Amino acid sequence: MINYKGKFITFEGNDGCGKSTQLKLLAEYLQARGLDVLLTKEPGGTLPSCTIIRDLLQNPDYKDQMTTMAELFLFEANRSIHTMRLILPSLEQGKIVLCDRYYDSSTAYQGIAGNLGLDLVMMLNRLASHGLIPDLTFYIDAIPEETLDKIGITEFGRLDRLESKPKEEHQRRVDCFRALSLLEPNRIRLIRYIPNKPEEMQRQIRAYIDKLLSNN
Repeated sequence: MINYKGKFITFEGNDGCGKSTQLKLLAEYLQARGLDVLLTKEPGGTLPSCTIIRDLLQNPDYKDQMTTMAELFLFEANRSIHTMRLILPSLEQGKIVLCDRYYDSSTAYQGIAGNLGLDLVMMLNRLASHGLIPDLTFYIDAIPEETLDKIGITEFGRLDRLESKPKEEHQRRVDCFRALSLLEPNRIRLIRYIPNKPEEMQRQIRAYIDKLLSNN
């Protein structure tokens, strides 16, 4: 088990469920309390090498070249760099790290929706995360019908490669996230998606955050 002074909080959910909005609102809430917050994401983060990997994963120009196995390896490579070079040093400094997606997304996207299987994906997740487990994970629970029309044009000028996958894959991701929240109820908190009411969702999130921080 890794020891550090900060807190590692991740957000998961299907595309278009409002994770970015909830992350931003939570960051503002924590910063207003005088806490040092790092906001990051996967794939990507702020490291140049991770940005290159993110482009390979999301750029629709590579749609016909990418395989699900290559997709998984790229995500895990990004995660290894991201964890060792940004997340862990920030946690050791006592920061609260808020991350848009972490290894639960690989379990849902490549393990279940991509049909690679849980054993392989979870083994690689453990290796790439260097033993780091989020202190708290929020899963924004929304069915594809509620969110797919909210996915907008990306920096590529159209839907990115992952967002443009068939609707059936989006539903398999939802099913996996729900199963994970039942398997790890103490870590993964299910927040029901409420259309056009981000503040109501944020109140639930802040209640869990206040409890986490008060216990320390």
